[in-house]
Amino acid sequence: MMGAMSRLPPHPGPVHSLDQLARMQCRLIQQHTALPLAQVMAQAAELPPWQYANGRLCLRLGFADYRQTRAFVQAVADIADQEDHHPVIEFGYSHAVVFFDTHDVSGISIKDFICAAKVSRLI
Repeated sequence: MMGAMSRLPPHPGPVHSLDQLARMQCRLIQQHTALPLAQVMAQAAELPPWQYANGRLCLRLGFADYRQTRAFVQAVADIADQEDHHPVIEFGYSHAVVFFDTHDVSGISIKDFICAAKVSRLI
């Protein structure tokens, strides 16, 4: 029986609500590491419509016109500056795609989820 127990996947770690994440601040996190995939998947499930794909958190949104798209992109940029954690943003006339990952840990860290939660409050 002990052998079967040792084959269970490790606990994915804490999963935070959108509100918990949105109250955190990236600037206050001195040391961070890439989260294990199980934890990334569990946490991403708590932040729809964000998805985990190709090693990054991704949010795809449509807008009525360029003015609305530009306003969203500016609001995301303001959050990124405030948190000192910057995403890749692709946008056009009526759509925007936001990607978060943490380059210095070569993966997804808690900082990505903090920023994703703050961006989620915009939509």
